[in-house]
Order: sequence, then C-alpha cells, then structure tokens
Amino acid sequence: MKRPCQQARLLFVYLLRSSVHALANNPYSTSSAAAAEGHICLRLARRTDVAAIGKCNLATLPENYQPNFYYAHMREWPDLALVAEHVVPKKNSRYQYYEDEEPNIVGYVLGKIEDRYLPVHSLSAPPAPGAREYVDMEGQRHVMEPTGHVTSIAVLPDYRKRGLATSLLSQLHTHLEQSRGVHNVGLHVRQGNVAATRLYERKLGYNVEQVLDHYYADGEPAYYMMRRSQAVQRAARAQSLRSLLLASHNKPWLHRGGPWQLPRVVWEPPEYKEGDDAATVLEEEEVQGMFMTGT
Repeated sequence: MKRPCQQARLLFVYLLRSSVHALANNPYSTSSAAAAEGHICLRLARRTDVAAIGKCNLATLPENYQPNFYYAHMREWPDLALVAEHVVPKKNSRYQYYEDEEPNIVGYVLGKIEDRYLPVHSLSAPPAPGAREYVDMEGQRHVMEPTGHVTSIAVLPDYRKRGLATSLLSQLHTHLEQSRGVHNVGLHVRQGNVAATRLYERKLGYNVEQVLDHYYADGEPAYYMMRRSQAVQRAARAQSLRSLLLASHNKPWLHRGGPWQLPRVVWEPPEYKEGDDAATVLEEEEVQGMFMTGT
C-alpha cells in the first residue's frame, strides 16, 4: 500500500505527462518558428476541412458551432466558405518536398446571403441591384434587398498580423459581388473588439449602422456594421436584370492568373538578402502586418 504522498506524486507525474503529450500533438499550439515555415494558401473550403475549421473556431472565438452547421453552410453557399491553409513542405528519403496531407487550417471565413427589410426613407443610398420594393398594410414603402452576411471569421493567434483576415474578407466580397450579384455586406462584432472594428472600418470599408444591446450570450453589446459597394452608391439603379443574371454565372476564383484565383498563396516567409539584418526584416514585416489585419 502506497502512502498518500506517493500517490499524490504519481498522480502529478501522470497529469504532467498527459499535458505534455496533448501539447505535443496539438497542431494549433504552433511555435512562432513553425508558423514562419512554408506558405499560407487561400482556397475554397472542403467537407474534409470541417474538423480543422471547428478546432480553429474553438481556439479563437467564444461563439462555437457543431459540425453539421459547417456542412449545411458549405452545401448552401459553397463559394462563400473560404479557408487559409498553412502548407509546410516536408522531405522524404530522397530529399524531395511534398505538401502535408493533413490540412492545417489557420484561418477561415463563412459568408451567406439573407434578405434585409428596410423602410425606403431610412436608406442612405439607392437600393442595391436586385432589391424589391413593396408597400405594407399601412401604406409605407419598404425595400427587400439581398445582403451578404459574414457569419464567422477567425485567424489563429500565431498567424495574425499577416493580412490573412483582410485577404479572406476581400475574397468573400469579390465572390458576393461578381458571382452572386450581392453588393452590400453586413457583420456583427463585439463592441469591445476595438482591433477588429478598426480593421473593418479602415481597411475594408465597413461603417457602424446599429448598436445591439445584449446581443451576445454573455451580455456584451454588438456593432452591426455594413459595407456598401462604391459602385452601388454611384449607379445602383443603372444595372439591368440581364447584367445581374450574367454576374450570377461569373466565378472569379476560376480565372487563371487573375487577382482572385483560387487556390493562391497569400503569405510567404520574407526573403533575406546579403547584408540584410534578419531582425530588421522581421520587425518591418510585423509592423506592416499589424497595419494590415489588426486582429
């Protein structure tokens, strides 16, 4: 019979080993050195990414979803689910490089389309193309316009300050506009998330339209932010139904060599030239990354 102190010591050693094993096998506890290897590729999400997307969501956000939520989202809006994958080449016995078979999802964005009902007198810009007007029982004119919505966006901490959030959202905006004919996009953000709010306002053209009290489960208020396409504000009524139908068949991510082609590399480690100070190069990249993403 072992003494209580010995039992406590054995329990401590067991828990310590379990913790070390879990950290060693957790792909999301990435060191800065490992995060700086390889490249980061932006692409459409696949069903096989759901587990990795879920882990990224759990590691970064308090709002979490079940796997069926991601499957249903990809089934209904397959072109509005995007991921950033960290691809690290590895050597085999012949010293040739191959991409890792397991997807290492370090960021993602989920978008959808919903109808927004707005009184005509509340519009600060002409209705978007595709909007439908109707009159309610009291004679008030309203507009129902299709609006994009950012359901969720996240980037793992070790991969922030590289412009990934900006790349993901910019790609989503392009898919909504060119493929779906939707020019206005909205999202919710916590009122205390100052860095994200600044990113949406300064880099991506969003503006706060509404403050929603007690929006989140923990009682924190939310900003509802809207991004309106500049082209829509200038000539929303000039776009014909025919051009909308043509836009719905456009897939910019399939254009080879185009700026929105998928998959494509959105981040690579900095190249060091002779005479460059490595610390200086990393510092410059860090400052630029902070300006780009802020999240």
